Amino acid sequence: MVQPLFGLMPVSILASAVQHSGRSTVYSDMLSLIPTECTDPQYSWLSNSRGQSACDVARAVSENCVQTLQDATVPLPSSSCPCNTVSYSLIYACGLCADTQALQIQFGAWSSLMVCQDTLVREYPQNLIPSSVVIPAWAYLDLTHDDKFDVASAEEEVTQASFISIECRPASFHKS
Repeated sequence: MVQPLFGLMPVSILASAVQHSGRSTVYSDMLSLIPTECTDPQYSWLSNSRGQSACDVARAVSENCVQTLQDATVPLPSSSCPCNTVSYSLIYACGLCADTQALQIQFGAWSSLMVCQDTLVREYPQNLIPSSVVIPAWAYLDLTHDDKFDVASAEEEVTQASFISIECRPASFHKS
């Protein structure tokens, strides 16, 4: 069965259209679907250390990525920006906090849609990270057994990181 995606068309038809054109335009088309803000306070913990929401980070990384794919042909190599679990996790997390179900797909569907030849796991091309953002540690975590962003592990990562940063603050001394 073909899975509908983004309300546009089934993944297999969209991927086929991209392959026949020889260019990767899906990622730039998808950029317009990334919400500009997170609206669900339940997922505010997805913000990075600079206070940028999951959608802010996903949008900044995606905009930078689109610029690098202007002349890309498909299938895309794993070294390209959309062909990894980090990019996928950022988009999925944005879908969570913006309550956008269309962005909450399995990684296999994501990599098919992006027409990736192969993919990187827990890696993102460092030279493609915009200096204006910090990719949160949760974006580098493994996916669930059913090939999706692991919300529980991400929340645990954030909780542990918060605990460590609180516990490791240097003591301040005051002169009397």
